Amino acid sequence: MQDGGQVLVLSAKEGMIEHMARGECVIGVLSEHLSTPLPSGCYLVEKQEQVTKEYANRVYARFCHEPWMIGKGEHVILRELDTKDYDALLSLEREYQTECQTKGLKKSIASLLGVDTLGFHEEDAKKRLESYIQNQYVFYELGMYGVIEKKSGRLVGICGFSDTPMEGMTLGYHIAQAYRGKHYALESCELAMAYGYEWHQMPEVRCLIQQDNVASIALAKRLGLALIQRKQSLLVYGKPLGQKKKKMALWVAKWKDRWQEKFQKRRCTDETQSQSTKDYMEKM
Repeated sequence: MQDGGQVLVLSAKEGMIEHMARGECVIGVLSEHLSTPLPSGCYLVEKQEQVTKEYANRVYARFCHEPWMIGKGEHVILRELDTKDYDALLSLEREYQTECQTKGLKKSIASLLGVDTLGFHEEDAKKRLESYIQNQYVFYELGMYGVIEKKSGRLVGICGFSDTPMEGMTLGYHIAQAYRGKHYALESCELAMAYGYEWHQMPEVRCLIQQDNVASIALAKRLGLALIQRKQSLLVYGKPLGQKKKKMALWVAKWKDRWQEKFQKRRCTDETQSQSTKDYMEKM
């Protein structure tokens, strides 16, 4: 275990809660003795052999409030955001808002993170960023991640999944102007999609693109996404990711219900939903 830490794997509900109360890192094994309700944030597996070294390291990193590594590409690393990223995010925010204003759009990176603004009331904004990190990643296990350039170690963009009223969890990204043209966006999106599929068995991926955003449309096509529908000035691109046995049983208390609710809502409002999503809902 990293840094000499210890992760306990327990099958009895009482023992699990007792050890958690003592501030220990615990993974629960589902059994007739381990049933809901459980403390929020519990990590559960169906079988003890599913607790691999990689899985245990991730649980321990979450326990220590350390950002997860989402994936490594040839040129970039995708990882969860950290409060230390605030200044870099602020720089991205200013650049992004300037770009949007020239196009007459009211968008911001901050809104993707559930932060009203990254530029005003600095202490409050930092608290909001910290809240996003503590809640979004813990309860949903999916969110927006930092794009780190391998060569320099700098945060040069964000990429990942944000919750939208129209489509639920959608794929999005923003790369700083100075780092464009290097395929960082393509590489980051591929890493995010692979993570969603391998670790969370996401049935499909969707993204919302302004109809005049030629670069993002081209990127969506390179990712294998196809135009699904048009919604006012937005284009909805998407593709099924298929069905596959989970690499890890990464269940967190309340996580399954929240996902099921989101996909059920989409089922009721979108008649063009892919067959893979329908199959996913039937198995939930």
